[in-house]
Amino acid sequence: MTSTSEFKPKSGYVYVVTNECLKQVNAKGVFRGKKVRAVKIGNAKDFTNRLGSLNTAVYENFDFHLGIKTDDVVGLEGLIHTALQDYRIYTRDGNKTEFFACPLEEVIFRIKKLISRGHKENVEEYKGGKVIGRHGAGIRANIERQQLRRKKAMTLATDKAKCARDDVHKKGRALPFSFASVGISVGSDLVFMPTGSVVKVVDGKNKISFDGNQYSLSGFCKQFMPNRSPSGAYQGPKFFYFKGKALVDIRKDVGRSGSEPNNDIEQGEHWKGKTQLARLIARRGGNEGAYGGILHLFSRKRPCGANSKWRVPLEHAGIKFDTKDYVVDWSVANNPL
Repeated sequence: MTSTSEFKPKSGYVYVVTNECLKQVNAKGVFRGKKVRAVKIGNAKDFTNRLGSLNTAVYENFDFHLGIKTDDVVGLEGLIHTALQDYRIYTRDGNKTEFFACPLEEVIFRIKKLISRGHKENVEEYKGGKVIGRHGAGIRANIERQQLRRKKAMTLATDKAKCARDDVHKKGRALPFSFASVGISVGSDLVFMPTGSVVKVVDGKNKISFDGNQYSLSGFCKQFMPNRSPSGAYQGPKFFYFKGKALVDIRKDVGRSGSEPNNDIEQGEHWKGKTQLARLIARRGGNEGAYGGILHLFSRKRPCGANSKWRVPLEHAGIKFDTKDYVVDWSVANNPL
């Protein structure tokens, strides 16, 4: 019987570098459509020696931006790679690389957000070869807190779903959505919020037409949703608007007869504060996880050009832009959307 020794994490640095001689690539995730310089995130026992070896392979030296000293470089590097998984660059064979198609400032922002203050690790930020800032870190404690919050949220969501199912069994299953039930006539125009496409109602049930083809509301979502969900299942009425109001809200108003709205089903339709508004708009766009990018737009950290996937949803919510495509005032958004 072979005995195995206890695994001992390797200490060293996790580093973030870029190189101006590498050609720009198409950004991924919420930055799709933008050209960026690929960002490399790796680990080394001594990042100074590692940087020297990297520089021998190219005709211009790498620019060093972050160095994180840790007792577990493999674990920390994997944690950061997972947080930036949506932006990872793959080889033609489908193998993972240490390069990410994401703006450098977003990578640094994500890493700083991932790392909490007050622990032994340190994040050293560099510019022009000089340290311009140090940030304390509590990686493991932060992750444990995140996991605990996630577990509590999942338990709460499970309990709410069970209560909702019990209510359905007690009161009877809700009828499927139909245009006739909410008073929307054949030939009316609807707006598909994730892309801004205009479709027409073709019957009293849930059929619409687009480019000469007919779809159900959920079927249209499956076909044209920019960022499709892994399950491929959509509640179509959530993503279509009629005269500035979501179909789910119209059905809720029509069906309300003195009773309180079902907050389990319609949770989050009203917003209070910047983060809740960003989450709601991102969910309307089919990708609630992208709300961080919308928060950057609200904070005027970057412009929202005419070609941005979020331009139409934000304008539909009543948000205005200045001549340089920056959000003027996010707080004027319609409530509820």
